[in-house]
Amino acid sequence: MSVTPISRKSQKRRMNVGLRRFFITVVLFLLIIAVTVAIFVFYPMAEEARKKQNTPAPQQPTADNVIVIRDIQVEGNRHLTDETVILASGLKVGQNFMTVSKNAATANILENCPYVKSVTITSPTYDSYIIKIEEKTAIGAMYADGRWVVLGDDLTALGYLELTGDSPDRYLYIKGAEPSGNGLGEPAMNSRCSDVLGELLKLMETHGVTGINCIDLTDLTEITLEWKHQIRVELGTEANLEHKLRVMNATLPMVLETHGQQAEGTMDLSAYSDGDGANQMLYTPGDQLRITTTTTGESTSATSDSTDE
Repeated sequence: MSVTPISRKSQKRRMNVGLRRFFITVVLFLLIIAVTVAIFVFYPMAEEARKKQNTPAPQQPTADNVIVIRDIQVEGNRHLTDETVILASGLKVGQNFMTVSKNAATANILENCPYVKSVTITSPTYDSYIIKIEEKTAIGAMYADGRWVVLGDDLTALGYLELTGDSPDRYLYIKGAEPSGNGLGEPAMNSRCSDVLGELLKLMETHGVTGINCIDLTDLTEITLEWKHQIRVELGTEANLEHKLRVMNATLPMVLETHGQQAEGTMDLSAYSDGDGANQMLYTPGDQLRITTTTTGESTSATSDSTDE
């Protein structure tokens, strides 16, 4: 069978169409593969780049924001709460450590916390602070302006108590001291009373005088002590206070031995105020027994000058 020229052309045309279709199919297939690879390879990278773009860049450390306070601790406080001390200091959690002034915080605590005697602020790390305080010791209370004023060991006013009864509960009663009119943290009485009381307290501690529940400074020429609500000790003026307290310490055991542990009466040491070498100490109990001493040394003798009633 012979092939005409027209048939050859038609056959060639069909072959060309088939080849084009084949090449087109191959190209499309390759494009699909390329797109798929691009999706799996480049999409995660693009997503990561987008996230980085939308995430704020971390701030570089600077002198103003590198560290903030994260922890504040208080040590040595007995009467004051941690919160009270921290609030008074002005320090705050979250505060930029570059704005902290330890000197200012110390001054704030001393100004706002009358109970505090001394303050030390340390920073073990840049973001933590320790406030170590030493509190004053409450040594007594006095009356002023319709209330009891608690006195510190430096004779400043530590706080106020409601006026109940004739004497302050649990505190040494400082009677008759003239108030200074100052506020908390300031001297509670005038300088004259403060000088006498300060000397008395120092000598009482030095010589181990205990059991005193009241110091009466109403008249500084007739200073008196009250021992365990039992024995009134008349000291007279502040002259020879140290010797008077020694005599009192030496005589009290004799009084208790003679009259019993519940003895009540008056011990008069005011004669020692004149500096006379032949001073007398007079003790008058409820039955009017009179004990006389004539020595100015450490030893004390006693005699009975009255008869029983």
